[in-house]
Amino acid sequence: MMSSEMSKTIVPQLPDDVITHILERVPDSIMLFRCSIVCKQWCHLVADPVFLRCRWPDTSSSALIGFSSSATRPTSARRGTSL
Repeated sequence: MMSSEMSKTIVPQLPDDVITHILERVPDSIMLFRCSIVCKQWCHLVADPVFLRCRWPDTSSSALIGFSSSATRPTSARRGTSL
């Protein structure tokens, strides 16, 4: 395929429920955070309170506040230094 033909190709977008089912199978919270920075759609799906309650049903919802926000981490943790 030539580049002009490739630029005209439209990739269909998966529905939110399909992406949510895929994200539910991500093995740990670090990988889930990495998935959330792929695009705005994935970030919104991962940060959705319903998704978080389904993903971690035994965890208090207050423990998940700020899941995708670096503002909740100490400054030294953001720089990769130990406390």
